[in-house]
Amino acid sequence: MKILITGCGGDIAIALARIVRESFPGCWLLGTDIHADHAGFAFFDAVTVVERASDPAYLARLHQLCREHAIDVLVPTSEAELGRFVDLTEGDLAALPTVIMADRRSLAAGLDKWQTYNHLTLHGIVTPGTGIIGQHQPPAPPFIVKQRSGQGSKGLALVTSGAEMDILAERQGWLWQEYLPDDGEEYTCGLFAAPGMAPRSLILRRRLQGGLTGSGEVVADDRIEAALAAVAASLDLVGAINVQLRMNDGVPAIFEINARFSSTVGFRHRLGFRDFLWSVQHALGLAIEPYESTNAGARIYRVGSEVIRFP
Repeated sequence: MKILITGCGGDIAIALARIVRESFPGCWLLGTDIHADHAGFAFFDAVTVVERASDPAYLARLHQLCREHAIDVLVPTSEAELGRFVDLTEGDLAALPTVIMADRRSLAAGLDKWQTYNHLTLHGIVTPGTGIIGQHQPPAPPFIVKQRSGQGSKGLALVTSGAEMDILAERQGWLWQEYLPDDGEEYTCGLFAAPGMAPRSLILRRRLQGGLTGSGEVVADDRIEAALAAVAASLDLVGAINVQLRMNDGVPAIFEINARFSSTVGFRHRLGFRDFLWSVQHALGLAIEPYESTNAGARIYRVGSEVIRFP
């Protein structure tokens, strides 16, 4: 099998490459990214530079690479790229190899954080108050300012006083979101579903480190599991997504849905929650392997590793 994974210099793509090496020995891996100055060469059989997802030539370039290398499976990893795929017709998708991504409805709800808020609210799922800067009046500080779309915490700001309200003039069209104060009760949750099976979830209480999950602990919580099941049902979810929430007065409040593989995908795989592998199995029409819930209390830690490339 030949697999193309995009964003190959990033942590998500490298985690996926490691999973492929373990799960599909002998698989040939091609990585793409918008530049060549990254460590992807150490994890992929070949790497190549492609246009940004916003470039009109981006999709044509992927088609070309897939034909040249007889690619069987294509895995887009960034929200910008997934935004291009969600708009493709069924005919356009059929012209590509098997694409590993969540279903269109889940992508649409997750890629636009305003749509995330509207979807959750419509289905009675608790979410922090949210509005568009310039259209909806924010509450008194503290509150969060974040991009309407985008990956990770880039640009995120916490407004804590009236003196910091000037940021609203600079970020028209962005979102404000009610601030949930308990930093120790933030969770990142893997959620996977496919037709004919109950949704699967893994709950990690996390501690952030540079915008990513630096460490975490597996948690069993019926309240959070019920909220995740409600999200899966509301979306008719097919595939893997990541749900972020905080407990607020004992109630899970979902503040983000990432309709892509998470930066914790490697951790989750090693904990037995193998959502990337399940996604590949489902997309290829293979039997999805069973899942045994990971024991609560298991802990994860993100550590760095060194990669050197000699001239």
